[in-house]
Amino acid sequence: MNTYHILYQGKSTRSLHLRIEPGIPFKTILKTLEQIDFPQTTIRHDHIIYAVLELVNNSLRAHREHEVNEPVHLRFRVDGRALSITIEDRGRGFDPSRLPYDLNEDLSSIDLNNSNFQEYRLQHQYKRFGMGLYVARKTFPTFHLSFIDNRGQERKWDGEETIQGTKIHLSTGAQE
Repeated sequence: MNTYHILYQGKSTRSLHLRIEPGIPFKTILKTLEQIDFPQTTIRHDHIIYAVLELVNNSLRAHREHEVNEPVHLRFRVDGRALSITIEDRGRGFDPSRLPYDLNEDLSSIDLNNSNFQEYRLQHQYKRFGMGLYVARKTFPTFHLSFIDNRGQERKWDGEETIQGTKIHLSTGAQE
């Protein structure tokens, strides 16, 4: 069995934890992510970066909107040949039923230009496109969305009162 690693700033590691502060410029996040060499997977490096950037951007926007001053946590881990990525925020979560598609829907049946997407974009003054979760699901074989309560416990969406944030787990799924 080959052991795969993440390379970052000249160091080889099996796990990497980045704390992304809410006020950090987007170009700094991009530059940081571009410095990471992931183990070889069936997913192109630039597709991994793009999907992660979409999700991190969503998390940071939620932090700004709710005036949350805590960092977004971005964790990379290699287990065998599988690359796992977790994005965790304290941006108060979101109601999945308000997305322009059902998160459990087969991706091949989703029309990105249907009226639901058009209305969603218009409703959010073209500042949101409903693409972050879609891109992540399309990019990674394993996608899991959960929400975090005030004790840091994962749970399903049950309303804004008890939800403190969002946790998304992605994985290439290729373990050996």
